[in-house]
Amino acid sequence: MADQIDVKHAFVSSKVDSSDNSLVSASEWNAPLLFSGGDNGSVALRDPTKPSGARWGQAIYVIGSVVPNYVGPSPSPPLGAVSVTVQDHAVALVLPTIICTVSTGVDAVYTVTLRRNGINIGPFIFAANGAHETILFSDGLAVPGTYVYDIVVSVGGAATFTAFNGALHAIVLPIP
Repeated sequence: MADQIDVKHAFVSSKVDSSDNSLVSASEWNAPLLFSGGDNGSVALRDPTKPSGARWGQAIYVIGSVVPNYVGPSPSPPLGAVSVTVQDHAVALVLPTIICTVSTGVDAVYTVTLRRNGINIGPFIFAANGAHETILFSDGLAVPGTYVYDIVVSVGGAATFTAFNGALHAIVLPIP
């Protein structure tokens, strides 16, 4: 499947090319038109308020990272960072998928804190039973920019993590 999009005029000229360089020949008229502007990964959106009837906008995309296995004391360092760039108003759906085991004989409840640009935006509390957990967090981003999401995990008492790993994904959805 080709990944290039060719945009051409609806009318296709069947006239023979002219040797007069001041005239538009059939080969020039029938050639594909070129897109300009926008950023890599942008999508063309219909926008009747623009003179051309269209504008570049935020694409839907998914980005992910591995949460490496963490073994050590609580709280953990930041884990599994993903960087999200927003061009237009968008919502980021952030999905930490994790498996956690804490040292035996201690409180088996642990907290996963989702952070945006180093600031806590969502704590989630789980039982450390080795189960596979997935959290869905919706973060409405009103301002275009770049955001870095990561997680920090902590457990009460003198517990340490004997295993904590998984993945962190972000799905960016434009807001029309």
